[in-house]
Amino acid sequence: TESFVTLFHAHLRPDDGRLRYVDAGHGLTLIVRVDGKCERLAQTDLPLGTGLELDWRRHTVWLNEGDTLISFSDGVLDLFDGTLASLEDVADIVRHTKTAAHAVSVLTMMAEHAESSDDVVVVAVRRKSGP
Repeated sequence: TESFVTLFHAHLRPDDGRLRYVDAGHGLTLIVRVDGKCERLAQTDLPLGTGLELDWRRHTVWLNEGDTLISFSDGVLDLFDGTLASLEDVADIVRHTKTAAHAVSVLTMMAEHAESSDDVVVVAVRRKSGP
């Protein structure tokens, strides 16, 4: 039907922070490290529905204590300038919020006041320190 959908699927092992993921054309997932550095997770595979899907590559990264994983729809980019430069704006929100839930609520509140008609979906996880 001439449509496709992107996918980000991850599994986090909370005991040691190992995060395994596949990214099928999504490309809008960041890890904001506790020291403030930001990493965009690799997006190496095609979206679902292209007819060209093969085996999706599994990637492994590590979430250290205090690191935040945040994945979001492209509607979040429209809350800023709509370009990939907006990734840094999202990372900045994560850096200045105390919890993953607070980062999500800041972005969703921005969406409530935005004039964009695109969907805004945000999922964030911060790995806690200690037991």
